[in-house]
Amino acid sequence: MARAQDGILVNNATATIYRNVDASFAGFEWDGTYQFSDQFSGNAGLAYVRAENTTDNRNIAQIAPLELTLGLDYTRGDWALGGLVRANAKQTRADLIDGSGQDVQETPAWAVLDLNGSYSFNDRADIRFGINNVFDKEYAYHVNRANLDPFSPEAIQVNEPGREVWVKASLKF
Repeated sequence: MARAQDGILVNNATATIYRNVDASFAGFEWDGTYQFSDQFSGNAGLAYVRAENTTDNRNIAQIAPLELTLGLDYTRGDWALGGLVRANAKQTRADLIDGSGQDVQETPAWAVLDLNGSYSFNDRADIRFGINNVFDKEYAYHVNRANLDPFSPEAIQVNEPGREVWVKASLKF
């Protein structure tokens, strides 16, 4: 969006105006899994994108920062237990000053721990359970959502849920 930017004839803070620009995107994504033993396996993931509006020499809105995931799983017989750390670096490349209106702020770094497990009763029935965000950390992804309030069209940053305890059962017919 080009709200209040140079070359835009309408300078209305609530108008949604789009224009084409040249942009440069570069990034990578890596995922890996390693089997330590018959019972233990680990996984890791890393993702990053750098984006720039090269027409105006400015950041592009709604680009996630460096993201890391690290997991460890233990399986023995019908039981499986696992843990996953999800983390995002601080996002300082936000489009804020006379920007698109889509980035609310720079986003602080965060890391959360998720734990999960499962038990397989047989080849047709199992139960899965877990706790997401074990330490009840307050955090938000950098990618915002549009505000649904018609009197305030500004983007808002929504925090992710706090600690979640969940159970899922599966039965195959």
